[in-house]
Amino acid sequence: MPRSAVPLWLLLLLGSLGACAAPSATASIEEVPVCPDFELGAARTMMKGGLRRPVMVTSLDGSKILSKRLLLGRRTADAPPSKVLVKDSSDTFTIRWAQCANVRAPHPVDAHKSREEAEYSCGIEEMYLESRLVVKKGDAASRVLRFVPPPDPACWTSAVPPAGTATASAAAATAPPIQAERDGGAAASAADAGTPPDGGADAAAQPGAVDAGGKTDAGPGKQRR
Repeated sequence: MPRSAVPLWLLLLLGSLGACAAPSATASIEEVPVCPDFELGAARTMMKGGLRRPVMVTSLDGSKILSKRLLLGRRTADAPPSKVLVKDSSDTFTIRWAQCANVRAPHPVDAHKSREEAEYSCGIEEMYLESRLVVKKGDAASRVLRFVPPPDPACWTSAVPPAGTATASAAAATAPPIQAERDGGAAASAADAGTPPDGGADAAAQPGAVDAGGKTDAGPGKQRR
């Protein structure tokens, strides 16, 4: 028998082990909250809706982690459900629900998904529930999870300036000068024309002032020589 030949008993053993291994299957996560797209800033930029603090769902077979799924929230009610990995076997699996410690910054609707995932880190996964999923082999209806709300279920919402703010700012920029500026301009115009700002009344009352006839007020007890 050639050295490369595999004994029949070994083939039978490997075949039996393969038959015992349950194929992988997925469990859908239903009732994930809807976080619609929203507007942000004075430019009213459209941003992708989502949970401020996402939820991490982990599926386990005993102590072995099968998969981890980050739930951001659905942007629309008709979005397809998220899924986690389990097995198509009559067995019970552990499901851990945890909320991310880090807040996930929103992104514009045209941002690439791969870039978003690269920029975000969940941080500490704060587990708030550990549940069980009982699966029946060949029964897809048994592989369904119901979303469990986290301690902080808030979605991102619109944050734009109050209505009329931009209009008021534009009006202020084109408003006429204030009264003080107008008064100051009038005084400057009067000075340019040769007229004292106070009308000349004080100047006429000063001692030694020259009258219209060219005479000087020398006082009542003096005569001209």
